[in-house]
Amino acid sequence: MKRLFWITPLFLLVGLWMVGQGCGNTPTSPAATNTPVPTGPTNTATISPTKTPTNTPGNTATTTPTKTPTNSPSPSPTTTPTNSQTNSPTPSPTNTFGNTATTTPTSSPTNSPSTTPTNTPTQTPIYLSHYTFDSATNGWAWDTGITGATSGLSTAQAHSGTGSIGVTIGAATGTENLRVDFASPQNLTGMSLSFWIYTDTAEVNQISVFEQNTAYSVYEGGLYTTPTTYNLNHWIEYRYTFTGNGGNLASVNDLDIQFTSSGSGAGHVYVDDVTIAPAPTIWTYEDSTADAWQYGAIGSGVVSSFWNVIAPEGSGNASSYALTSPSATFNAINQTLQFQYNFSPAASFTALGISTISADVFISADISNNASEGAQVFIQSGGSYVWENSSYANITSGTWSTINFVPAYGTAGESAAQVQRIGVQFSTGGAGTAWGTGDLQMDNVQLH
Repeated sequence: MKRLFWITPLFLLVGLWMVGQGCGNTPTSPAATNTPVPTGPTNTATISPTKTPTNTPGNTATTTPTKTPTNSPSPSPTTTPTNSQTNSPTPSPTNTFGNTATTTPTSSPTNSPSTTPTNTPTQTPIYLSHYTFDSATNGWAWDTGITGATSGLSTAQAHSGTGSIGVTIGAATGTENLRVDFASPQNLTGMSLSFWIYTDTAEVNQISVFEQNTAYSVYEGGLYTTPTTYNLNHWIEYRYTFTGNGGNLASVNDLDIQFTSSGSGAGHVYVDDVTIAPAPTIWTYEDSTADAWQYGAIGSGVVSSFWNVIAPEGSGNASSYALTSPSATFNAINQTLQFQYNFSPAASFTALGISTISADVFISADISNNASEGAQVFIQSGGSYVWENSSYANITSGTWSTINFVPAYGTAGESAAQVQRIGVQFSTGGAGTAWGTGDLQMDNVQLH
């Protein structure tokens, strides 16, 4: 019993020692080896940080920034500005005036030196019944075809107001066009174009007018007149009546006044008071202008100042103005001086229902003695400008007289359907033996 009691504590001590030894080995082996493998900090640090910087920042920096600057900005500067600058101005000079209404804002500053009607950015082509050129061109501009020509608004000459639109030309052949392209087509049915021209050079050997209609597919031209040397350094009015020429006058796109240069010398051409209005059938001169009437033939030996529009002289005319040849001096029998009006194109008196031409005439003082002085109304018609005149009417100086003329349109080529010119011819007659100086006046010319 005693021995058993002693052995028991001994075994107890040995067991406690062994337990202590076992407790020391347990955390070393399983804790360090097995626990950290699936979730420990070693694998977490290796896997997580590597995947995060490689996949997320890598794709973000490569994909997003690269695509944004490459796709968005790149097409924007290439497509939008390039087409805008390349395509807009190009059609204007190429199509000349077909795209005026559409491309005016874009092409104006670009085409200033070369294209005419839209070359002034602030001058929009507009339709007016009267263009004065005092401070604006309203779309009219010179299409210069002569080397070295310069053009623009000018205050050097003015028919009315303070300015005109002019061109300086050198001694070179070619054409100068004063042109307007309307922002929208205009109806010019029954209308005529009148304009005043001042030129100081014989360089201009032809003046013509034309218009284009029906989308620029139909061209109508006319007038084709040659300024006389007598008209140099004076304002002269010209008129052209539109016919349509097979086109559509209800849709006119542009108007041109063209000057042809002979190349004989340098000089200037000024244009003022361009008017679009119905063709007249009566001329009273109450606007204080000659209304496109001018001198015709002036007989050899006759001396006269340039015509003027002043108050009627003498008795028998209550008007305010009359067309006047001041101080005309004669020195022989049958000397003549004409006022004339040219129809361009030829007028059809048949279509207009016109049978009679009448005019009031006046001579201020005797230009011939023996009651020989007088006047007559004349007409030129047909393709060859065949002449026909009224009976000679003697005029008492100082008193107004009226002449009525009904053309017969004979068989020599005259044609009421093709009237080229009308006028009044003053004469000393054939019975005088002494001659003098007087003012010759004409007023109230009527077609009826």
